[in-house]
Amino acid sequence: STNSSIPPENFYKALNVYLPEDVKAIKSELAADDFHPVKTAKKKTYVYTLYKSDVALPLLERYAVMVENSVDVIKMQNAAKILQGEHDFKSFSSVGGNVKTTVRTIYSVSVKEKENVIKISVCGNGFLYNMVRIIVGTLVKIGQGKMGEDELKEMLAGGGRTLGGTTF
Repeated sequence: STNSSIPPENFYKALNVYLPEDVKAIKSELAADDFHPVKTAKKKTYVYTLYKSDVALPLLERYAVMVENSVDVIKMQNAAKILQGEHDFKSFSSVGGNVKTTVRTIYSVSVKEKENVIKISVCGNGFLYNMVRIIVGTLVKIGQGKMGEDELKEMLAGGGRTLGGTTF
């Protein structure tokens, strides 16, 4: 809650005055008194952007991570389907998380490519520390042919973090 005299539906305009040029609020509204930004959320979505190139592209570097031109997006898409559903994602977490359970539900994982830009979107009921970054690194490792779907399934079965890819 706030003591502001600005109507809730216009609050985003005032907020934008203080935000940096590359970040903007697009909407604001009054939330219920019992609203909690973490505990009330039913779904969370992360989107990671990669680009395929043999050379770093300065205009993309700020917003995307470069991967090899030869990465196979079809393999990544097929592997992404395996991650969907309720699983114990302990092998997809970095040290440092403090949670009661490592079981999470992933509603969707999509891997889409357009003009050598790959967008990986992961939607779930919650995530462990660095979980999505590890998922992205693991999908890239699969796309590079350095890991197979069987190893991904082994990670989900509790095979350990060392099987997966780089934390992006």
